[in-house]
Amino acid sequence: NENEPEPEPDLEVPQAPTAENPRTQPRPSIEALDADARAAWKSGDLDRARRLFERVVARGRGGERADVAYGDLFTLARRQRDDAGLRRYWKRYVKRFPRGRYIDDARAGLCRAATGDAQTRCWERYLEARPRGTYREDAEAALRSK
Repeated sequence: NENEPEPEPDLEVPQAPTAENPRTQPRPSIEALDADARAAWKSGDLDRARRLFERVVARGRGGERADVAYGDLFTLARRQRDDAGLRRYWKRYVKRFPRGRYIDDARAGLCRAATGDAQTRCWERYLEARPRGTYREDAEAALRSK
């Protein structure tokens, strides 16, 4: 269900405490996860970068770091040609950040991915919500062609 919070993806199985190692690793901060994600991306490990950004999003709730991490997830999904993943990220973003920095891109992406009547309704809703939105001309053109 897309209304439920996103679970944190597992990166590594934590080791159980033992007599020799009674402590487990502390949970990394969102800042550390974000830094690790950027380092993974820079080194070319896009899968790891996505998993880490997904953890930032899961933990960041409605904060700025989560908002920015979604933009990174959009870019990584496009680079990896993961259209289904990109649509999933857009849907989650629109629900979590209705006034976020990438709202026009996410809403327009969802409209472009829709077909038939669903696409028409999507562009109509886009224009109602964002009458001066970045993709206003695209929406108007799509509605004229119907």
